This record gives sequence, structure tokens and C-alpha cells, in this order.
Amino acid sequence: MFKGNAVQLIVDLTPLRPGGANGGVKPAIAEFLKGLASSRRPRFSLFLITNSSTEKEALAWLGAKAENLCLDHPGAQGDLPEAFFRGRRFDVFYAPFGMVRFPHSGLPTVSMVVDLLHRDYPASLPYQEIEWRERYFSQMVISADRFQVISDFTGRQLQEHYKVPREKIFRTYLPIHDRFGAVHLPGPAEPPGYFFYPANFWPHKNHEVLLLAYQLYVRELGPEAWRLVLTGSDSERQEQLQLLGETLGIAGHIEFSGHIPEAELGRVFGAASALVFPSLHEGFGIPPLEAMRFDVPVIASESGSLGEVVGDAALTVDPRKPLLLAEAMCRLTRSPELQQVLREKGRRRIAEFSFSTELSRLTGALVEAANKGERHTDSPKVAHRLGRWRARQLTAGRALAGRAYRFLRDRV
Repeated sequence: MFKGNAVQLIVDLTPLRPGGANGGVKPAIAEFLKGLASSRRPRFSLFLITNSSTEKEALAWLGAKAENLCLDHPGAQGDLPEAFFRGRRFDVFYAPFGMVRFPHSGLPTVSMVVDLLHRDYPASLPYQEIEWRERYFSQMVISADRFQVISDFTGRQLQEHYKVPREKIFRTYLPIHDRFGAVHLPGPAEPPGYFFYPANFWPHKNHEVLLLAYQLYVRELGPEAWRLVLTGSDSERQEQLQLLGETLGIAGHIEFSGHIPEAELGRVFGAASALVFPSLHEGFGIPPLEAMRFDVPVIASESGSLGEVVGDAALTVDPRKPLLLAEAMCRLTRSPELQQVLREKGRRRIAEFSFSTELSRLTGALVEAANKGERHTDSPKVAHRLGRWRARQLTAGRALAGRAYRFLRDRV
């Protein structure tokens, strides 16, 4: 059981990347850490493990409310220096990016699982990425004591793919839309308005199908068509999508905005005519709630966790079918009445999410882990079991990656 006035928490932020490379999980982790640092009952004392590329950014989240150990590179892993523990007592190890890079800390460990994309949509990832994810998941499911998932969907997938017992899993949604605070919005946009899709250009974000649907939409509506505004951090994929837009004859209707800083994102969201979110797979899906916060109508995929997030407050479509997506975009553009209905439903839906409730779930799980005291996982017997588990999971991952590779090869 932890002793003293506060839970002493180590937080591993070594996977943190600059800009938008981590996707939506980055602002979510920032909000959870701010909440932990500000908690009074219970209190938390945070000690961050960072990498040199994002150390200043991570510390800026918390001001003077955290200590820090900076490692030289983002992929650092293995054992923490002995000097790290000298004169310090810690209660819990928190891995908000999931992977347990320092498995021999001897502390109760809580890991956050965002998604299981490598198992659910392996064709969207390179072979090496699938193998890497299998390795870190096999380490995580052995090393972690509790698993924070960001939707019931993700929890079910974790149980199915890795046989994690249900009692070790707890869910915290990511309703971080209030982080924008008061945003000064411009007046009504000059027609035409725009569809907004804030997503990195990862394959599972399904931009190719969106562009095909958008071409059909522009053909149908002509000069009445809304523009399409895209964000994203992957320059190589952006170039490919820009070329596709030119090939489809719609390049003049599309704006590639790159990574939009948090301070600007709220303004761009609030001025949008609608959110279009055709992702093939989401562990949660933050942008639909962000859109509802700004009274922006939503068109969303029905895949993964998104139905769990949007309820009846969005037009939902099969994201694999560009014709259906185009029809939804046309229907929304042509119907101010439908736009208003979705705004009203969005207001009711967003009221069902509370960040303080989700933060309470996290604090409760961390305190419970701290109360269990130290663990020791370095005995020969445990190490042997860990090695066998890793071997089995890595074999399964390689087989999965091979099937994904053959699937892609045969389609080319």
C-alpha cells in the first residue's frame, strides 16, 4: 500500500513525438496528466520520463507540477538507471502510450490501450510495424497489472486477441472537447462552406475512399459543393493524396492544411460546415465530439468504436462504399433542416460525456494499483513463462503480417 500524502507516479512519455505524429491520443494524454496533477483527493506526485525531442513540450503541460528524467532518444527502453530510484519511493508506473518500455521497475503498472489496429486491420500497416506492435503488446500483457481502454469496443478486442481477463480492464472515454475553452469564431462563412476531416494520413483513415466520394459529390452539386479541408502530418502520404486529387479533377476544391496547432484547431473546427469522418478503425474517435462541441453536424463511419461515440447524433455510413458516403454528403449539404437536427442531437449526445467522470475512473485504478504494492517479475520461472508467451505472440503476429502482405500483393 502506498504511504504518504500523495501517490508517487512514474509516467513514461518516451514515445511522445513532436507535432501531430501521435494523433489524437497526444492531447488526450495531456489532459489526463493535467487532471492527475490537479487532483486533490487523491493527490498525485508525477515524475515524467521523457525524450529529448519533446521534453519541453511535456513539461509545459504541467508547469512546475512534475519532476523529469530525460532520456536521449524516443525509443529508449530496458532498465532505468539505478540512480533514478536512489532516495525516491514510487507507487505506480503509468504507461499512457501502452508499451511497457521498462518492464523491470518492480512497480504495479497501468497501461493505456488505444486500439488493436495491427490485429483488426493488418493490411493498413507495414509488415515491420505489425511485428513491432506484436512485440510490445506481448510485453505489455505480461507486464501490466491494469489496462486502461478508451472504449468498450477496444476492451472487447483486447480480450479477444490477447485473452486479457475482463477484471483487469477499465474504460475511460476521451471527451477532451472542453480543452478548447472559449474560441473566437468568425462570422458565417461565405458560401460554399467546407467539410472538415482532421486526421493523419494513415491508411486506415481512409482518405482514398473519401476523395472518390468527394469527386462524386462535386459532380452532383457543382458550384454548390462545399470544399474539403484536410489536416495531417505525413508529407509522403499527403503528396500521394494530392496527386490522387489532381487525377480525379478535384484538386481545386481541396485544402491540405498540414498539422494545425491546438490554439488554431478550435477556430477551424468551429467555422466548418460539417465534419466528415470516414475512418475504417477507431479506438475511440475524438473529432466527432469536438464537432458537436462547436455545433457542427457530423457524418461518421459506422466502424470500430464510432457508433459507441456518436449514438444517433450523426449520419453513419459504411466507410468502404464511396457512393454511400457521397450520398450522405449531398443530403447534408442540401438540407438545412437535417443540419439543424444533427446539431440538436449533437448537443444532447455530448452532454452524456464528462471528462471529470473519466478522470475519476483513471485515478481510482491508479490508487487500486498502488494499494497492491510492489511486484517482482524477474524470477527464472516468470521469465521463462514470459519468454514462451512472447514467442507465441510473435509467431502469431508474423503469420498475421504475412497474410496482410499477401492480401495487398494479390490486389496490386
